[in-house]
Amino acid sequence: MRIVCWKILQLNYLDCLELADMVELNAPFFVGVQITGRCNLSCRYCYAARLPRIDLPLMEGERLFREMKENDVFQIIIEGGEPFLHPNLRE
Repeated sequence: MRIVCWKILQLNYLDCLELADMVELNAPFFVGVQITGRCNLSCRYCYAARLPRIDLPLMEGERLFREMKENDVFQIIIEGGEPFLHPNLRE
């Protein structure tokens, strides 16, 4: 299994999409999760400054990540604002 996973990691995005079409998936291949809209920067090119300053509730985040693990989601992308600014990150 590790060899297969390593080979998958070497693929580019389009190869991954083709692979996803060839394999029957029980869960999404990629999942993007926005855990916070907070950001301590104001980059002109970034959309995060326009996000509402809403944080994913701790209980909901735990449930979401547990569900993704149980369903063998291949890749989780943390997106949105600066994840380290989430007030419950250490928990």
